[in-house]
Amino acid sequence: MKKLFFLSLMFLIGGIVFMGCGSKKSDNPLVGEWKIVEAEGSMADLNKGVIYTFNDDGSMTIKGMGITTKAKYTQEGEKLKIVFEVGNMTFEAKIEIKDKTMKYELLNSDQKFVMEKQ
Repeated sequence: MKKLFFLSLMFLIGGIVFMGCGSKKSDNPLVGEWKIVEAEGSMADLNKGVIYTFNDDGSMTIKGMGITTKAKYTQEGEKLKIVFEVGNMTFEAKIEIKDKTMKYELLNSDQKFVMEKQ
């Protein structure tokens, strides 16, 4: 009986420790995985289905057409700046996030996207 009690107590303590080790969820609504569901402008059809993943540390990836591209981003309100690691190209966009939908409009371009948080 003592062994059963001790074993049950160990599982309970282990479960509490395991639950306490979860990662903190970011307060930034941009952080997470976003999929382009609507696109207009240049190359609109090629952009549909592309996935943008924004990490809390300012890093990000863009996955589409079998290619993964790494970049860094900064956000100031509705202004988003993306700097790609390869080629050091910079893009700026105006974003608007409401619930799980983001409107994304590239500045100095005709490209506009609607993304859904995955």
